Amino acid sequence: KRRIFLVTASLGNGKTVFCEMMRHELMETDAHVFLFKAERDGVEDEIRDICEKYADEPCVVIMDDVYQDLDVLRIFHLYDTRHITFLLTTRTSLASRACAGICSALGENQNQIRMVSLQALSPDECYEMAEILQRENLLSAGSQMARWATEELADHFERKCHSSIGQILLEA
Repeated sequence: KRRIFLVTASLGNGKTVFCEMMRHELMETDAHVFLFKAERDGVEDEIRDICEKYADEPCVVIMDDVYQDLDVLRIFHLYDTRHITFLLTTRTSLASRACAGICSALGENQNQIRMVSLQALSPDECYEMAEILQRENLLSAGSQMARWATEELADHFERKCHSSIGQILLEA
């Protein structure tokens, strides 16, 4: 069954970075990953290939700023997309309009869309993020932050990055 995730965040709060990170992570799985950008040439053929060539294989389609690309999403509705997971983003301020547009474009109802928010982190979440980044060695080895204590890193995320997930990801 097709799955649809709509990632929301305010302007400059990490949606594009999140998409890139997800693309890299998903490339390590058995799924085929497709990232759609603003280019329109040949998009109909690409969508047909995704829907027909890979019909028996799991696929993930990532579209950053889907509100601008609802016309591209409408093309998917012409095909069987049960094997596709859609990872879509929009600004929080456009979420309700984007959600309605997605429903119209794909012929779904609103409860089929799972909302994921990338808003600012709480102090506890900043600490947890610092722990995860350190434990998984996700901080650049040459970075000063890689040598900081967890508490110092969490404090940096709160004060310097203003608990913004986008800023934290860019800093990391």
